[in-house]
Amino acid sequence: MVANWKVRPTASSYQFLYNNPFSQRVLPGWYRGVNLFALDLGEFSLPPEAVGAAPLYIPVTGFDPEGTPLPVEGQFYIFSRVPPNKGYTGFCQVTFVEVPPGYRPNSLRSQADVQAAGFHLIPSDLVLLLPIL
Repeated sequence: MVANWKVRPTASSYQFLYNNPFSQRVLPGWYRGVNLFALDLGEFSLPPEAVGAAPLYIPVTGFDPEGTPLPVEGQFYIFSRVPPNKGYTGFCQVTFVEVPPGYRPNSLRSQADVQAAGFHLIPSDLVLLLPIL
């Protein structure tokens, strides 16, 4: 079962200029400390292993009473695989990273940062298609 969570980076002042004739949503992210952008093609109800989904880390401050994640204001997504990495597909399986109060947005900028921080990781069955531009 895939939950209908609307978790998106909230750094609205961060802009990426490119020819976007269809006004598609472009999201900022991190990979090994380098800023990148991904095209938001939405949620998919597919088994992560069937599409080769790579981990995607989304820092959150917790969850509301209905279980909806509370994203860190201004934090970009953290990607674990990008092209031309072997096995890259654009599909990502979301893992929430529960950060403590006072966490500074974008302090985590890589999968290694997430693992080294030791924050509580909450795997989900949410699969997103976020091809890297």
